[in-house]
Amino acid sequence: MNFGLPFREAMLNLFRRFPLQDLQFLISAILLQRETGGNLAELLDKTAALLRARIHLQQKVKVYTAQGRMTGGILLALPFIAFVLLNLIRPGYTAPLFETDTGRIMVYGTLVSMALGPTLYGGSLRSSTDMTSILIAIFAALALFAASALLLLLFSGKTSATESRLAALQSRSRAGYDA
Repeated sequence: MNFGLPFREAMLNLFRRFPLQDLQFLISAILLQRETGGNLAELLDKTAALLRARIHLQQKVKVYTAQGRMTGGILLALPFIAFVLLNLIRPGYTAPLFETDTGRIMVYGTLVSMALGPTLYGGSLRSSTDMTSILIAIFAALALFAASALLLLLFSGKTSATESRLAALQSRSRAGYDA
């Protein structure tokens, strides 16, 4: 008397419900052993050793990439820290980012670069197993764009201040010639 599905179909359904590569190794090994025969205990021991080795390798990769993840975190925080520091040192200095069209374009560009970061660095992200690499790519794009936007704001602010001083000096000199 048989109840349920055949063994092979049940194992394949299990993999469809839980599509994990480690489970695929185990199911393939069990199905192959069932068809060809052999020592099931030895097969399970070898499969367990293989899975432990894979986990150990993934942990090593995580340790070796820790510096890159830390760098990504710093790159993420850098534009925001610079923004806050600029506002603390010179309140209102970053106001053109939100009050002018050019500033809004820079802010929107930053948001777009954050969204496009994973696609720009997609090759290295597809092999990743965690979200950290995606965040690193987003933060790197954000840092590059924000740094260039801040430099543009710094230099454009100085230019407009210089132009207004020149206009004031010119108006004073004209007033002196008119008298």
